[in-house]
Amino acid sequence: ATLSALHVKDATALERTFAHLTAPALETLEMGLGGRTPDTARTIGRALLRRKVHAVLDKSNDFGDVEAGLDIALPEAMRSRCLKQYGGLSPTTWRDCLSRLKTLSGDSREQLW
Repeated sequence: ATLSALHVKDATALERTFAHLTAPALETLEMGLGGRTPDTARTIGRALLRRKVHAVLDKSNDFGDVEAGLDIALPEAMRSRCLKQYGGLSPTTWRDCLSRLKTLSGDSREQLW
C-alpha cells in the first residue's frame, strides 16, 4: 500500500494520524503500508518531512510581501511621532520612516537595531 492509497481510503483519518502522531497512530500507518519495514519507515519519514516543509512554507507565505508592506501609508499618529522623534521630512510610508532611521544610524545595522 502507499500513502496515496491510504489517503483515498480515508483522507480525514490520515490527516488526523499525521497531525497527532502518537505511537498507536504510527503503528496504524505502518500496518496500512504493509508492516514495519525499512521501506515503510522511509515512506513515513519522507511524508513527515514534506508536511513540515509545507507547513513552514505556508506560514512564510502568510507574511506576504514585506517590500510591498513598506509602501503602506503610515497612520497619522505614527507620522507625527516619527517626525517629532527623528526630525527630517514628514514620513508618509513605513519605508520613509525606516529610511530616516537608516540615515540617522549611518547605515549601521548595529546602530539601527
